[in-house]
Amino acid sequence: MVPWFSWENNTSSSGGEGGPSPEWIRLFWKNFNGCSEDLLLFSDWPLIPAFLGRPILCRVRERNLVFIPPLVIDPTSEESSLEIGATGSNDAPESESIHGYASAFEVAKNKHPWLLSLLNHCSIPIFDIAFLDCAAPCNCFPAPGQSLGQIIASKLVAARNAGYFPELTSLSASDCDALFALFANDFLSNGSNYRVEELEVLRSLPIYKTVVGSYTRLLSDDQCIISSSSFLMPYDERCLSYSTGSVEFSLLRALGVSELHDQQF
Repeated sequence: MVPWFSWENNTSSSGGEGGPSPEWIRLFWKNFNGCSEDLLLFSDWPLIPAFLGRPILCRVRERNLVFIPPLVIDPTSEESSLEIGATGSNDAPESESIHGYASAFEVAKNKHPWLLSLLNHCSIPIFDIAFLDCAAPCNCFPAPGQSLGQIIASKLVAARNAGYFPELTSLSASDCDALFALFANDFLSNGSNYRVEELEVLRSLPIYKTVVGSYTRLLSDDQCIISSSSFLMPYDERCLSYSTGSVEFSLLRALGVSELHDQQF
């Protein structure tokens, strides 16, 4: 069963082969007052508006795949932005919550202009910002306290578990560097909150630069970082191009990458 359908989400759409109209989607979620268990009754219905290279409707059961960034704690400061998770969002008035998530999308686009297209490349749909008023009843908002890195990792896990995660063979060097930097910086503040399966999916991403200039996954026990105090500097694709004093080192250690010293060569 396909997880989503192409959708003509314009005001002229009136249902039929193009799917339900935007007004019908809004009316459905406006009148839905059920809990998460009640959503199971509609699990096969394509009712989640999103983008995946084009406008789509996701089935309700696939809502855990759909990306929405965390709330921006201080909308005037991009530096505090997305790495700080949403807090108390469930208690905020609806209009305030919608405005907050709309701001979060804008910060995401400005601070990480590559991110949304990269998530689409990983088969992760982006929630349609025009329908943020529908996100709460369909249970698509991120959990309070989740950081941007955690949300991305959780979506990657969901895509992998559902069998939609593609073989990533065409990522640009700039995308690899940017995604790894995002995770590395996020991990400094939120590392203890990452689940085991989220760290596992990070190991499978081909975003780690080697000393020979290529990018690799972390699938081998003999991959390493050369100690900053080492005199010898091997030119080997098993050696990663990061220093032990770098921001990236904390995450790499958590991912099982060892530090190599001269006496170990």
